[in-house]
Amino acid sequence: LIFAGFCVKAQSSFTQVQQVMQLFEKGDYEGTIKVAEKALPLVKQEFGEKNPFYEGLMLFTGMSYYRLYRFQEAEPWILRNLEIVKQVEGENSASYIGSLQTLGQLYRELGKYTA
Repeated sequence: LIFAGFCVKAQSSFTQVQQVMQLFEKGDYEGTIKVAEKALPLVKQEFGEKNPFYEGLMLFTGMSYYRLYRFQEAEPWILRNLEIVKQVEGENSASYIGSLQTLGQLYRELGKYTA
């Protein structure tokens, strides 16, 4: 019975992550943010922060703010995603390098870089 309850919750979290991805792909960034911010506490409770679901939700939320030109709001999400990817996958992973590129693009928009 406990396992069945876990499976139902895991499926619910997976469904929400899928919904976030679909909204993002459609360009519905406000919808992405709304669903992701609702899903994050549930995913954190079920799986913790160091997992692909949580990591992805952080990135999609940050990228949604970025695509809405709300760069200041994007920064903490992208930084937290970078931190989690570093801890989970390591500094030599493709995901970490991709997250660094995302942060670099954000900093370029914010003027937070030196040539």
